[in-house]
Amino acid sequence: MKKRLLFGIMCIVICVAVVSAYVMLDKHKLDVYARVDSLNNGDAKFWGDYVLTSIDERVCFLDLNGTIIEKTNVKSQWLSAVEGEGTIVYGNYDKQIGIVTFDDSFNIKENHIIIQSDKLCIDPDIVKVNNQYYIIYTEIDGAVNNANPDIDNGNYIVKLMVSDDLQNWKEISCPILGDGYNIEDAELLFYDNHFLIVYEKEILDQGNSYICVKESKDDQGREWNDEKQLLPADCDHEPAKAIIDNKEMLLYYSSDLDNIGASYAGADIYQAKYSVDFNPKYIDRRIPSKNTYEGVCLYDVKEIDGKQFYLCYENGNYLVLNCN
Repeated sequence: MKKRLLFGIMCIVICVAVVSAYVMLDKHKLDVYARVDSLNNGDAKFWGDYVLTSIDERVCFLDLNGTIIEKTNVKSQWLSAVEGEGTIVYGNYDKQIGIVTFDDSFNIKENHIIIQSDKLCIDPDIVKVNNQYYIIYTEIDGAVNNANPDIDNGNYIVKLMVSDDLQNWKEISCPILGDGYNIEDAELLFYDNHFLIVYEKEILDQGNSYICVKESKDDQGREWNDEKQLLPADCDHEPAKAIIDNKEMLLYYSSDLDNIGASYAGADIYQAKYSVDFNPKYIDRRIPSKNTYEGVCLYDVKEIDGKQFYLCYENGNYLVLNCN
């Protein structure tokens, strides 16, 4: 859930590739484009040509050079945006899920809480399909981010909701039940009239974890097929972005595969490719860097003006990396 950042200053890495998002990236190396030190931020995503993040638990916008464009009073730790419009879903430690909309000048048009729970609600994600908005979020009952094998994990449940107007929301289903696992970093996608959820599944926080996917049986997300495993629990995986195109799915993630047990502090950026029925074409293809860094956690990947950007943090610095 990329919220362990409460305990330290985080860094974000954005990478650029002057190639299509679907060109093999092992021929290119990431290079630093910009750096912002001591940015005490939480979750982060691309939003148009900007970065959407939480700084001091408030929704903020940065440009790709790391300059803060707007810092709001909207309390957030986890967030996600609808592509192509100013609609953002957020979650915070007040056990709230909210919706805030912005105009092109970063002015708040509307902000309201859609869920006030007695349990922590993390990792909201939002997509728009046929003029309807769908969100997922993960509700945790009990221990959060448990790293102690002598303590039972909390009960993690991923819930799916829908709205026509961003005001009135209806729960459709609970597609993922943790069953003793921590469920984190869930991403909601819609492809070929089906919903997909890609997520991390772990027994202990910062321990070895699976990356899995579930697919809905219908175009409303009412019923779901059994989960499929995309990556085995042979290291600590942190899924960042799944992109489906040309009947293939690219999965971008960070992991400590080459430094087992180091978690974020020993992680690199990787890519895997699958057919649309989730059979692997390759996995664990590391994206190399021209620079030496002390571990990264990948947040997001996006093509902007023909260049591929990777958004990450690295031990206390905000970085923009260029893939040459």
